[in-house]
Amino acid sequence: MSSLISKIFGKIAYLKRTISLYYYNSTSIPNNELAKNYNFRELDQLGELRAYAFDFDEEDYKNRFANGHIFCVLEFENNLASYGWINPNEMHKIGELDLVMDLGTNVDSLYDFYTFERFRGQGLYPFLLQKIAARNKKAKLIYVFPNNISSVKGIRKAGFKFLGNLKGYNKESYTSLLKKIWEE
Repeated sequence: MSSLISKIFGKIAYLKRTISLYYYNSTSIPNNELAKNYNFRELDQLGELRAYAFDFDEEDYKNRFANGHIFCVLEFENNLASYGWINPNEMHKIGELDLVMDLGTNVDSLYDFYTFERFRGQGLYPFLLQKIAARNKKAKLIYVFPNNISSVKGIRKAGFKFLGNLKGYNKESYTSLLKKIWEE
Protein backbone atom coordinates (compact mmCIF):
# COMPACT_ATOMS: atom_id res chain seq x y z
CA MET A 1 0.00 0.00 0.00
CA SER A 2 2.80 2.45 0.88
CA SER A 3 4.36 1.74 -2.54
CA LEU A 4 1.13 2.72 -4.27
CA ILE A 5 0.90 5.92 -2.22
CA SER A 6 4.52 6.79 -3.14
CA LYS A 7 3.75 6.30 -6.84
CA ILE A 8 0.67 8.52 -6.60
CA PHE A 9 2.58 11.30 -4.84
CA GLY A 10 5.38 10.93 -7.40
CA LYS A 11 2.92 11.45 -10.25
CA ILE A 12 1.42 14.45 -8.47
CA ALA A 13 4.92 15.96 -8.16
CA TYR A 14 5.37 15.62 -11.96
CA LEU A 15 2.03 17.30 -12.54
CA LYS A 16 3.02 20.29 -10.41
CA ARG A 17 6.38 20.88 -12.12
CA THR A 18 6.96 23.62 -14.65
CA ILE A 19 9.90 23.99 -16.98
CA SER A 20 10.70 26.85 -19.32
CA LEU A 21 11.81 26.13 -22.88
CA TYR A 22 14.24 28.40 -24.75
CA TYR A 23 15.49 28.10 -28.30
CA TYR A 24 18.30 29.41 -30.44
CA ASN A 25 17.87 29.59 -34.19
CA SER A 26 20.74 31.69 -35.50
CA THR A 27 24.47 32.01 -35.16
CA SER A 28 26.39 34.64 -33.25
CA ILE A 29 30.03 35.09 -32.48
CA PRO A 30 31.00 33.85 -29.02
CA ASN A 31 32.86 36.19 -26.66
CA ASN A 32 36.39 36.44 -28.09
CA GLU A 33 37.96 37.36 -24.74
CA LEU A 34 36.84 34.05 -23.23
CA ALA A 35 37.92 32.21 -26.39
CA LYS A 36 41.53 33.25 -25.69
CA ASN A 37 41.57 31.54 -22.29
CA TYR A 38 39.14 28.64 -22.60
CA ASN A 39 39.34 25.68 -24.91
CA PHE A 40 36.06 24.27 -26.24
CA ARG A 41 35.98 20.52 -26.90
CA GLU A 42 33.39 17.95 -27.89
CA LEU A 43 33.79 14.47 -26.46
CA ASP A 44 31.99 11.40 -27.69
CA GLN A 45 33.64 8.67 -25.64
CA LEU A 46 33.71 7.81 -21.98
CA GLY A 47 37.48 7.29 -22.05
CA GLU A 48 38.12 10.93 -22.92
CA LEU A 49 35.92 12.00 -20.04
CA ARG A 50 37.85 9.98 -17.45
CA ALA A 51 40.82 12.31 -17.89
CA TYR A 52 38.94 14.96 -15.92
CA ALA A 53 38.88 14.64 -12.16
CA PHE A 54 35.19 14.96 -11.28
CA ASP A 55 32.48 12.66 -10.06
CA PHE A 56 29.87 11.44 -12.52
CA ASP A 57 27.52 8.52 -12.92
CA GLU A 58 29.59 6.34 -15.24
CA GLU A 59 26.70 4.08 -16.27
CA ASP A 60 24.47 7.06 -17.11
CA TYR A 61 27.21 8.78 -19.12
CA LYS A 62 28.06 5.51 -20.88
CA ASN A 63 24.41 5.25 -21.98
CA ARG A 64 24.39 8.85 -23.16
CA PHE A 65 27.46 8.27 -25.33
CA ALA A 66 25.98 5.00 -26.64
CA ASN A 67 22.91 6.98 -27.73
CA GLY A 68 25.02 9.48 -29.67
CA HIS A 69 24.94 12.33 -27.16
CA ILE A 70 27.89 14.70 -27.16
CA PHE A 71 29.65 15.99 -24.04
CA CYS A 72 30.87 19.58 -24.53
CA VAL A 73 33.46 21.13 -22.27
CA LEU A 74 35.27 24.35 -21.63
CA GLU A 75 38.79 23.77 -20.35
CA PHE A 76 41.09 26.18 -18.58
CA GLU A 77 44.71 25.01 -18.45
CA ASN A 78 43.56 21.39 -18.99
CA ASN A 79 41.05 21.65 -16.13
CA LEU A 80 37.35 21.16 -16.66
CA ALA A 81 35.65 24.53 -16.06
CA SER A 82 32.16 24.01 -17.48
CA TYR A 83 30.25 21.34 -19.35
CA GLY A 84 26.94 20.41 -20.93
CA TRP A 85 25.35 17.82 -23.16
CA ILE A 86 23.93 17.84 -26.69
CA ASN A 87 21.34 15.30 -27.77
CA PRO A 88 21.37 15.46 -31.58
CA ASN A 89 18.70 12.75 -31.90
CA GLU A 90 15.07 13.30 -32.82
CA MET A 91 13.81 11.98 -29.48
CA HIS A 92 14.74 13.63 -26.18
CA LYS A 93 13.57 12.74 -22.68
CA ILE A 94 12.97 15.48 -20.16
CA GLY A 95 13.17 13.57 -16.91
CA GLU A 96 11.84 16.49 -14.89
CA LEU A 97 8.45 16.03 -16.57
CA ASP A 98 8.72 12.36 -17.52
CA LEU A 99 8.25 13.49 -21.13
CA VAL A 100 9.78 12.13 -24.33
CA MET A 101 9.74 14.81 -27.02
CA ASP A 102 9.95 14.23 -30.76
CA LEU A 103 12.03 17.21 -31.90
CA GLY A 104 12.48 16.24 -35.51
CA THR A 105 15.78 16.26 -37.37
CA ASN A 106 16.52 20.00 -37.26
CA VAL A 107 16.70 20.54 -33.49
CA ASP A 108 19.47 19.68 -31.01
CA SER A 109 18.44 19.43 -27.39
CA LEU A 110 20.87 20.86 -24.81
CA TYR A 111 20.79 19.64 -21.23
CA ASP A 112 22.63 18.99 -17.97
CA PHE A 113 24.98 21.99 -17.83
CA TYR A 114 27.33 22.75 -14.96
CA THR A 115 30.06 25.26 -14.19
CA PHE A 116 32.48 24.42 -11.42
CA GLU A 117 32.39 26.83 -8.51
CA ARG A 118 35.84 28.35 -8.97
CA PHE A 119 34.92 29.30 -12.55
CA ARG A 120 31.52 30.85 -11.85
CA GLY A 121 30.79 34.52 -12.45
CA GLN A 122 32.93 34.72 -15.61
CA GLY A 123 30.17 34.20 -18.19
CA LEU A 124 31.21 30.66 -19.07
CA TYR A 125 27.68 29.25 -19.24
CA PRO A 126 26.48 31.64 -21.96
CA PHE A 127 29.86 31.30 -23.71
CA LEU A 128 29.54 27.50 -23.77
CA LEU A 129 25.96 27.78 -25.04
CA GLN A 130 27.11 30.09 -27.85
CA LYS A 131 29.94 27.75 -28.83
CA ILE A 132 27.48 24.85 -29.01
CA ALA A 133 24.91 26.93 -30.91
CA ALA A 134 27.51 27.92 -33.51
CA ARG A 135 28.66 24.35 -34.18
CA ASN A 136 25.99 23.63 -36.82
CA LYS A 137 22.87 25.12 -38.41
CA LYS A 138 20.36 23.15 -36.34
CA ALA A 139 18.09 25.03 -33.95
CA LYS A 140 18.93 24.48 -30.29
CA LEU A 141 16.41 23.80 -27.53
CA ILE A 142 17.22 24.11 -23.83
CA TYR A 143 15.00 23.85 -20.78
CA VAL A 144 15.28 25.04 -17.21
CA PHE A 145 13.19 25.36 -14.09
CA PRO A 146 11.89 28.96 -14.20
CA ASN A 147 13.04 29.65 -10.63
CA ASN A 148 16.68 28.87 -11.57
CA ILE A 149 17.36 32.56 -12.13
CA SER A 150 21.12 32.28 -12.76
CA SER A 151 20.57 29.67 -15.50
CA VAL A 152 17.77 31.72 -17.07
CA LYS A 153 20.07 34.78 -17.15
CA GLY A 154 22.86 32.76 -18.78
CA ILE A 155 20.52 31.27 -21.37
CA ARG A 156 19.17 34.69 -22.30
CA LYS A 157 22.64 36.24 -22.33
CA ALA A 158 23.68 33.56 -24.85
CA GLY A 159 20.92 34.77 -27.20
CA PHE A 160 18.27 32.11 -26.60
CA LYS A 161 14.63 33.18 -26.91
CA PHE A 162 11.84 32.18 -24.56
CA LEU A 163 9.60 29.62 -26.21
CA GLY A 164 7.12 28.96 -23.42
CA ASN A 165 6.44 27.05 -20.23
CA LEU A 166 5.46 23.42 -19.97
CA LYS A 167 3.58 22.21 -16.94
CA GLY A 168 3.41 18.58 -15.94
CA TYR A 169 -0.33 18.46 -16.50
CA ASN A 170 -0.10 19.85 -20.05
CA LYS A 171 3.32 18.54 -21.05
CA GLU A 172 2.04 17.21 -24.36
CA SER A 173 1.49 20.81 -25.49
CA TYR A 174 5.20 20.95 -26.32
CA THR A 175 4.37 20.25 -29.99
CA SER A 176 2.53 23.55 -30.34
CA LEU A 177 5.53 25.35 -28.82
CA LEU A 178 7.95 23.61 -31.18
CA LYS A 179 6.00 24.88 -34.19
CA LYS A 180 7.54 28.30 -33.46
CA ILE A 181 11.00 26.83 -34.03
CA TRP A 182 10.02 24.81 -37.09
CA GLU A 183 8.35 27.84 -38.71
CA GLU A 184 11.46 30.05 -38.50
